[in-house]
Amino acid sequence: MPYEKVGKEERCIAEEVPFEIPDSWEWVRLVNISIIQEGAGIRSFQYRESGTQILTVTNILENAIDLEKSKKYISKEEYLEKYQHLTPNIGDIVTACSGGSWGKTAIFDKTDTMLLNTSTLRLRFFNDLANNIYLYYITKSEFFKSQLRVQLSGMQPNFGYAHYSKILIPLPPLEEQERIVAKIEELMPFVEEYDKVEKQNNELNKSFPDKLKKSILQDAVQGKLVPQNPDDEPACKLLKRIKAEKDKLIKEKKIKKDKNESYIFRRDNSHYEMLNGEEKCIDDEIPFDIPDSWEWVRLNKLGITLTENTPSKTHPEYFNGSIPFISPADILNYKINYCNQSLSDVGKKYGRLCNPGSILQVCIGGSIGKLAIVDRDIAFNQQINAISPILCVSYYLFIAMQSPYFYTSLNEKAGGTATPIINRGEWDKLLIPLPPVAEQERIVAKIEELLSKIERLTK
Repeated sequence: MPYEKVGKEERCIAEEVPFEIPDSWEWVRLVNISIIQEGAGIRSFQYRESGTQILTVTNILENAIDLEKSKKYISKEEYLEKYQHLTPNIGDIVTACSGGSWGKTAIFDKTDTMLLNTSTLRLRFFNDLANNIYLYYITKSEFFKSQLRVQLSGMQPNFGYAHYSKILIPLPPLEEQERIVAKIEELMPFVEEYDKVEKQNNELNKSFPDKLKKSILQDAVQGKLVPQNPDDEPACKLLKRIKAEKDKLIKEKKIKKDKNESYIFRRDNSHYEMLNGEEKCIDDEIPFDIPDSWEWVRLNKLGITLTENTPSKTHPEYFNGSIPFISPADILNYKINYCNQSLSDVGKKYGRLCNPGSILQVCIGGSIGKLAIVDRDIAFNQQINAISPILCVSYYLFIAMQSPYFYTSLNEKAGGTATPIINRGEWDKLLIPLPPVAEQERIVAKIEELLSKIERLTK
C-alpha cells in the first residue's frame, strides 16, 4: 500500500494511485521533485513597444512555442529590476494554465530572454537529476491532466502552483527514464503518422456523405441514375404540352407572355436555340451529354417564374394573417422555417403568393443558391426567385437545382463581386436537363431511397 508522509503524519494514498508500478519506481508529488513557477501578473500599463518579450498563453502551442502569435513587452530596465527570476531557461517545460489552452505544454527552446506571464508556468526537475523530457511526456498524459481537471472549480479553467504541486507522478530510475524517452521518441513518428491518417479518415468520414450526395445528384441530371425506358413519352412531347398549358394561362390573362420565345433543338450532333425567330448554336453552353429522350430547356420554360418584394408596412392588410412570409434566412438545409411574420390572404388578390410544389432559391449574397420546395401557400421577398413547375414533377426539378452542375451555373451567372447576385432574367435562362415524366418519377424515387441511406451514415 502506498503511503505519504506529510510533516510527522503518515497517511495511506491508495485511493489516489491509479495503477501499479515496478518495485524500483516511486510515486512522488510533483512539488517534491520539480520547480513549479508561475508567471508574473504583468498589467497592460506595463507594456512597451520593445524590450523583454513576455511569454503568454497564446505563445504556447501543443509541442511548440510561437513568439509571433503574441508580442508583448516590458522595458528591459523593469525586467532586470523585478523579474529576472521568472526567466524560462532552455529545456524548461512551459505550460498554459488557464482558458481553452490549459494543459498545452512545450519545451522552451528559444535563445531569447523572456518573462513568464500570468497563466503560464514552468516546470523542471530539481538539479537536472532526472530526465526533464520524461517529465515533459508525463505532462502530456491524460493521467496528468485528469489530476488537474478534478481540481477545477468554476466555469473558467485556472490552475497554478497549488494545483500542480498536488499532482502525483510515477518516477522510474534515471536510466529507465532515459530508456523510456528514447523509446517514445523512436515511436513518435509512427504516432504522428497515425494521428495524421486518423484526422484524414475523420475528415473523409465527415465529408463523404455530402460528396456522395452531390455525386448522386449529378448522375441523376445526366441520366445515369436510373435506366431509360423506350416506352416513355419523350421530353420533347412534354415540352409541347407545357407550352400549350402556358399559352392557355396567357390567353386567360393569368400569366404574362414570355418576352423571349426560346426553343432548343439538336441537329447534326449540335445544339441550337431558336430565340425570337433567330437560330443560334449553343454548344458552348451545353455542359454534358444527356439521353436521346431528354431535352435541354431554359428554366423558365418549365413553369411560372417570379420574384417578389417585401410588402410595405404602410399596407397593414398584408400582415397578421395566415400566409407565411419567407426571407433567405428562413431557407435552411433544403427546408423552410415557416415561423416568420405572416401575411393575410389578401396577398392572393395581388398575385403575391407561391403555391405548394413551387421551388424557392436565394438569388443574392452569401446564401445564394440555397433552395427549398414549399408545401403551402407562401409569400417571399425580393432576394428570392421562385418557379412553379407546370406538368413536371416538382421534386425532380428541385433535385436538378441541387445538382453541382446547376449550382456552378448559377454562381457563374451571379458574377464574382463581393455580393453575388443573379437577377430574374439571368436565372430564367439557366439550362435544365429534362427527362420524360415517367423517368422523372423514377429518379425521384431512387433519390429518396439513396438519400435516406446517406442520412443514416451521418447518425
